Amino acid sequence: MIDGIDFSDKNRLMKIPSVIHPVKFNIGGYIFEVVSYGKLTDQQAAIIVRNFYSTHKFKKKDVGKVFKIISIIDKDSADIL
Repeated sequence: MIDGIDFSDKNRLMKIPSVIHPVKFNIGGYIFEVVSYGKLTDQQAAIIVRNFYSTHKFKKKDVGKVFKIISIIDKDSADIL
């Protein structure tokens, strides 16, 4: 155990976000899908998409494409967004 993390549980460490939010968000023709560890509210997922969109550059040729946002944020930590 290092800094409170138990490295003996390999299943927990290997777990990846796998819950796909049912709503796809469209900003300027770009479509975003949020993948997370657990269920998020629409508002929480929208905040994640807005933050992702504002911190990345997109090309015009990518309009209409679906971008998957793999988020490590779970429902509890999304409340602080």
